[in-house]
Amino acid sequence: MSYKHRIILLFISACSLVVGIFSLFVYILVDNHTQSQFEARLEERAILAAQVLLEKDELSTSRYNEIVKQQLKKLMDEVHYIIPIDEQRKPVLSQFPDELWIKEVFEKKFDHLEMVFAEKNDAKIGYLYYEDNEGDYYVAITATDVDGQEDLEFIRQLLIVMFLLTLGVITVFAFWFANRILQPLKKIIQDMHSINAFNLQNRLAVKGKRDLLFQLSMSFNQMLERLQTAFENQKRFIHNASHEFRTPLTVILGETDFALSQPQIKEDTKKSLIKVQNQADKLKNVTQSLLELAHLEEVKLKQSFKQFRFDELLSERLELFFTTYPQLKVEVNYPQKEAISSTYLEAYGNPIWMEMVFDNIIDNALKFSDFKTIHIQFLDTPNYVEVDIKDQGIGINKAELKEITQAFFRGENAEVATGSGLGLSLVKLLLEKQNGHFKVFSQKNKGTTVKLQLPKAP
Repeated sequence: MSYKHRIILLFISACSLVVGIFSLFVYILVDNHTQSQFEARLEERAILAAQVLLEKDELSTSRYNEIVKQQLKKLMDEVHYIIPIDEQRKPVLSQFPDELWIKEVFEKKFDHLEMVFAEKNDAKIGYLYYEDNEGDYYVAITATDVDGQEDLEFIRQLLIVMFLLTLGVITVFAFWFANRILQPLKKIIQDMHSINAFNLQNRLAVKGKRDLLFQLSMSFNQMLERLQTAFENQKRFIHNASHEFRTPLTVILGETDFALSQPQIKEDTKKSLIKVQNQADKLKNVTQSLLELAHLEEVKLKQSFKQFRFDELLSERLELFFTTYPQLKVEVNYPQKEAISSTYLEAYGNPIWMEMVFDNIIDNALKFSDFKTIHIQFLDTPNYVEVDIKDQGIGINKAELKEITQAFFRGENAEVATGSGLGLSLVKLLLEKQNGHFKVFSQKNKGTTVKLQLPKAP
């Protein structure tokens, strides 16, 4: 889950919890208020029933008629009972309906006109203690609060609908809130992506108060300063070291060539000079590769990009190899006969860089396959000019495939052929700078296939 979605989910959850608790609180208040109102009406009805039945002889005719008129306004399913109390202040059970008997209610002492409520079988029951000149009585009354339940159900449905509508509004606001709060961070990330090896001198804009974003920008700028210093020191060292090595290496190679050309040289001396020459030549190749890598770090992207024929450039490099290695065998295949005259092999990149790429891949194919036939297959893909270069050599261990593009890495096949360990790292860097791709597929003792991809010409 992305950070943005986590913020949205957390915001919705928090707001929904608050709204839900508030809705529940409102529902409980309304429920309590409804029950209180119904209990008050039950108490009023119980007193009226007692006055009608017990106080008839003590009331005036007008008052009695008024009470009777009120008594006629019954509640839904209203039923009341007048139950006499014996000398021990206990109800006469013979006159007490079983469905209204609740033992716990009558275990306490009542005062005059004191009302106690209980629930039994989902019905609300009220018990009124009434003292009269003719004796004391319990007035038991039960009824159904239909209006209150309907009002309560309406409130419940209304709160549910309001909660869902509020949840929708909260969700919309959560997305707006997440975008708003992450906008400065998105700007920082966008600025970070614009900084690469060619513009390390650029820095993030530091604005606002000393908050977390301020600290993040400052920390990133400090890291850029350290990286810039390290890059400059590295390039300076490679330049200086490579240039300092090149002159003495040229002298060593020249002197060994001269010494080996002398007819009177001894055999032991000749072998030693050949070893020196080979190692000096190897060191020269390493120095040249280091210079090329350092130069690439200074070249700006697309500075020398242009449209060129991918297959024609590869053919030119193969001709040079045929001149040096007449025994070279190459088989080239196209996906269709019309491929040579079609435009799908028009690539966009740096031809000089691709010459270096082809030279490295073909040279490796020759060294590690003992000059067996090299198969070259051009492929027709939608966005890239693609070629597979396959040899029949000793292959690469699966465990080493991830390491072969690391500078100076040499696998267990290093004894088969000489090299600096910089060739494939240079190939990978050259293709990446042209927005291309480089993949290697290999099996031990079955050969290696190198897939090269370069963007098609626009």
